[in-house]
Amino acid sequence: MSLELLLIHMGTVIAALVTAKRLRGLARPMVLVAVSTLIMTFARILVIGLFQGVGDTLGMYLYLMAVNGMTLAQCAAIDGDSKIYPAVTGAFMNVAGFAVVIFAVSFLREYFASGSLWGYPVPTHLKLPGVTVPFFGFILTGFLMAGARLLNKCLISRAVKERERREKRLSVI
Repeated sequence: MSLELLLIHMGTVIAALVTAKRLRGLARPMVLVAVSTLIMTFARILVIGLFQGVGDTLGMYLYLMAVNGMTLAQCAAIDGDSKIYPAVTGAFMNVAGFAVVIFAVSFLREYFASGSLWGYPVPTHLKLPGVTVPFFGFILTGFLMAGARLLNKCLISRAVKERERREKRLSVI
């Protein structure tokens, strides 16, 4: 899924960079969705060719990659003055972040649902068959986001305290 998103997201962002000065108004998002869908078609053939079982397990989620909000929002933010390197780097970082979250969610779901990791049995004291329900992925993602927000607040608080401590030590008054 991350491989397909990488192909679609990067290709669509590059198309947004190319069309930024040429297309305006409602035509641009429509063209970008068409480009994204075309890339998705070829990416799906490639991904299913590499990983045969993906089409059965992911089903419609592969098709949703063409119109996902992350890609469309980033493409909408690209204008005629956008630089190539920051846009492409930002797109790659979005895909990397998505891959990390999907990895964590799938890791926890497989562990708690079947007591295995990558198909290999692992000893577990708790099996939760309810984690296989699609909504559990959303719930788990919410908990991961809350944890990331808490970690971010702690890091910011620590940085502010460290800055105040340094300022106090360096101040003459």
